Amino acid sequence: MISQTRFKQMFNVLNAPVKKVYEAVPVSEAWTSTQIIAEISRLGYSMRDSKAIIGCLDTLKRQGLIQEPERGSFIRIEVKETTTFDKFIEETKEKTMATSKPVTQIKQSNLDRLISLSEKANGLAAQMKAMATELENVALEIEAEIQENSTSAQKLKQLQELLKGVA
Repeated sequence: MISQTRFKQMFNVLNAPVKKVYEAVPVSEAWTSTQIIAEISRLGYSMRDSKAIIGCLDTLKRQGLIQEPERGSFIRIEVKETTTFDKFIEETKEKTMATSKPVTQIKQSNLDRLISLSEKANGLAAQMKAMATELENVALEIEAEIQENSTSAQKLKQLQELLKGVA
């Protein structure tokens, strides 16, 4: 189970195809990749390559947004609703920020600067993960195209051999 805030952070770094696959993964029961692929088609998404969809499922699993309770079946991770205590903390932070001195008047401590740099580094890491996922999906699509071209080339060679035999 993950918090809504953590979920939003993790979900926002995903690319569009991975988000579409996430939407097709059920919450209440585990589905096989075949069922998820059928759901993607039912939802009207143009994703047709099963290898790319399986790559997206692996990405979601690595991100911690889905689980694989049995090999080849997937289910979403439960997202914990924000409690009233969490809301109270957020409201208190907002009120404190509104009543405190402007940020320009407050000298930032080294710890605050370190936290800020850490957050930037985490953001960059998330962007790099999203880019790696996108590269992986493109590589899977290219691999499928190469396989198709190879099959076509084999058929062409067979046809040439048949034509040589006829001549």
